[in-house]
Amino acid sequence: MTLYRNFLIWGVSSSDENEARFLKWKANYYVILDGEISKRGLIAPSLKCLNNQQADYVMRELLDRIFPRLYKEVQTMPKVCKHSTHPS
Repeated sequence: MTLYRNFLIWGVSSSDENEARFLKWKANYYVILDGEISKRGLIAPSLKCLNNQQADYVMRELLDRIFPRLYKEVQTMPKVCKHSTHPS
């Protein structure tokens, strides 16, 4: 993400022509919003890019708080079985 951020903010690119072209092409998928790099979304809103520490925190929150709640809710839902009827 640092490469894209440096390119979008300061226009810093690689000296290698092929790498520079690839960086320009890939950087079009990102935008700087409020000083933070975000991935552009065509239909959905822009997605914030996370560093490793932020990603670990988000994953821990999901695994420790969100998924157990969903699992409990699913366990308490009534079981519905659909029996197919075949004409004899």
